[in-house]
Amino acid sequence: MRRPTVRAAIALWFIATATFALAAPPTQPASAPTTIPDLTPWLGGSGKPNAGTWRHATHFTLDNEWKPGHNLPAPVATDVFVGYTKTAVWVHYVASDPHPDDIRATYRRRDNFSPLVDDYVAMVFIPSGGPQWGYQFVCTAGGTEGDVLRRQVNQGFTFDAIWYCSAKLTQHGYTVTMQIPFRSLSFPQISRPQTWRLFLYRSWPRNVRYWMTHVKLDYDDNCKRLCQSEVVRTETPIDTHGSHFQLIPAVTLARTDSRPSPDSGLERGNPGVSGGLDARWAIRSDLVWSATLNPNFSQVAPDVLQPTVNQRFALYYPENRPFFNRGTWVFNTPGFNFGLSGPKQTPFQSGTNNSFVDTRQIADPHWASKIVGQIGKHALGALVANDSITNILMPGEQASSLQSFDFATHDALLRYRYDLTGRSAIGALATVRRGGGYGSDLVAVGGNWQIDPSDTLTIQTAHSTTTYPDEVATTFGIAPGTVTGNGVVASFQRTRKNYNASLSAGYVAPGFRADLGYQPQVGFGEVHPEFEYDWYSSSAWWQKIGVGGGYDWVQAADRGPVLDRKAQAYAFVQTLGQTQVGLFIRHEDQFFAGRTFALDQQELELQTQPTSWLWLQLAATGGDGVDYVGARKGALLSIAPSVTLTPGRHLKLAFVGNFERLNVSGGRLYTADLYDLRLAWYFNSRMFARAIAQGQDVRRNPALYPTVTESRKRTLATQLLFGYELNPWTSLFVGFTNNYLGTGDVAMLQQGRTYFLKVSYALQL
Repeated sequence: MRRPTVRAAIALWFIATATFALAAPPTQPASAPTTIPDLTPWLGGSGKPNAGTWRHATHFTLDNEWKPGHNLPAPVATDVFVGYTKTAVWVHYVASDPHPDDIRATYRRRDNFSPLVDDYVAMVFIPSGGPQWGYQFVCTAGGTEGDVLRRQVNQGFTFDAIWYCSAKLTQHGYTVTMQIPFRSLSFPQISRPQTWRLFLYRSWPRNVRYWMTHVKLDYDDNCKRLCQSEVVRTETPIDTHGSHFQLIPAVTLARTDSRPSPDSGLERGNPGVSGGLDARWAIRSDLVWSATLNPNFSQVAPDVLQPTVNQRFALYYPENRPFFNRGTWVFNTPGFNFGLSGPKQTPFQSGTNNSFVDTRQIADPHWASKIVGQIGKHALGALVANDSITNILMPGEQASSLQSFDFATHDALLRYRYDLTGRSAIGALATVRRGGGYGSDLVAVGGNWQIDPSDTLTIQTAHSTTTYPDEVATTFGIAPGTVTGNGVVASFQRTRKNYNASLSAGYVAPGFRADLGYQPQVGFGEVHPEFEYDWYSSSAWWQKIGVGGGYDWVQAADRGPVLDRKAQAYAFVQTLGQTQVGLFIRHEDQFFAGRTFALDQQELELQTQPTSWLWLQLAATGGDGVDYVGARKGALLSIAPSVTLTPGRHLKLAFVGNFERLNVSGGRLYTADLYDLRLAWYFNSRMFARAIAQGQDVRRNPALYPTVTESRKRTLATQLLFGYELNPWTSLFVGFTNNYLGTGDVAMLQQGRTYFLKVSYALQL
């Protein structure tokens, strides 16, 4: 396999840019947009819309069933009224229901409702007028808010804004009112009336989950909520020229008690006080600067536990810190993690295709600052941070490892994207990391081209240069010095009503690194086709049946060995009770430690909601497995159940487990049991109390391992928390955590205990 050069990759990129920029179709037929009125003259005495105000708003009817039926009459009536004032967009939903007692109106934390269980209404709001991205706002029948930033092909990114919704149950259903302040959003800075896009919809989950909207959808179009949204125009210009400033101070009080030795008790620690500060300045309506000092104070929820036994590649954890969540979607670019590179995800596992940027690699920054914006067709972003420690992910052909170093680094990200048309774009990304004699640079260019509504072509190229000092090289067992590498990937996707097809091909050189991202594997070329065909029904006991398959071929660089050949076929059915059952069969020839293992596996996936208060999910995998310590074949069984109970409006009980066994010649090699149990009581949509217990029990047979191995390790972490959240940045958390550890035959001992109180408040200036 020949290694592609940067020159060839860049030439390919420019050729594709010129070809598909000319071929890209128009995104919106010419038509007179609907006018959205200024409601200011009809506001009530409180300065907010009342029943009389909504008579002057623009009226939409959600009369089209989007799912499971395709463009059928909606089974229930929903009316939506939209307008604006000088400071906010206002949306009012009247959701009728023939059986109001069946409405699922539970209390939940912000962004913590279940889209498969709760009744809710939503709006995708695109202030730029182009379908590249938009805000999605959700409000449940219980008044819980949820928001996300949505990109094309149904990509969702964490997004937190200060906005408000209120919900009220009525004799005929429920109503929802959304108030979305202009200052919480990014708008084009123009002095004429604004052109927006709206996609309004409602989720009505019963024995079948129905989605209703106000537009007729083209199911041969791979971009539905954004591209097929309705174009609207404001009645008057919007005042977007005034800048505003936001300060979010935070204080954390904490005391940690620890056990210095197994024979001693817990020793009381000294109370400590730490502070953090976030600042946000809207320089203009479409360009925002923000900064943070000590941003880790807000981390009060533990990461979901993931299996660590017998893993070849470093695990990926999603970002939870508000500063790094907000606005960093602009850095998202197609990465080099593609294909069937591992088992299907269980409830414990997470993955990412944005391999070039993972802000969790900025582990413990003293400060960070960023500027992001969408100015016309130009999207730009810059982020700099001073990290007190340095996490380095060392990738390889067959495995990777993650190590932490105590030297500091200066980190920087720079992103630019130009929207060629409403649905095609080109862009570039640069990342830089420096400190302690270590350095890592990456430059990537690429784009996506919408050939027609069904077909999309994505091309991405990248080059990296990384320098390892002696300390880092010694830790990883490599030679110090500089390594360089290139990478390229091209992906074609076709989405039609009854089938989906894709073909991806790429190459990643052995010396390629994405040290501010998540790239656990390098030194390979890969080809990955996939196909799925679906049948739909609107009246039978089933709603959707699908069959599909894929093939993954991975070869080591420089015509090395074939690392992986994986063929997979599957079938699934969606039926009553919001039930989906899927069966997967795969054969894989996996190369590891100089051997090729022929592996056959079967997997069953099940999710169902037999009642309104019970949700069940199960992923069970059986067949062949590989022991990556002893490099030998074994028999694998993995069962990952997930159960959610929601009896009443206030209580939620959730359990996620992962139980795995691997047998080899000679007997049971290991048993790994993981569980995550969460019990929460929601007083309302702002205030809650929660208890969490996370544990793992790993038992190994030392006689079957080639190296000295402990026979058993058990851990348990518990947390009790009271929380009040007025908005994403105004909150109060009080609680304590406990940590227990047991090894071998030693009983579990408490290792530490932490009491904490965290307060933050958002000041709008």
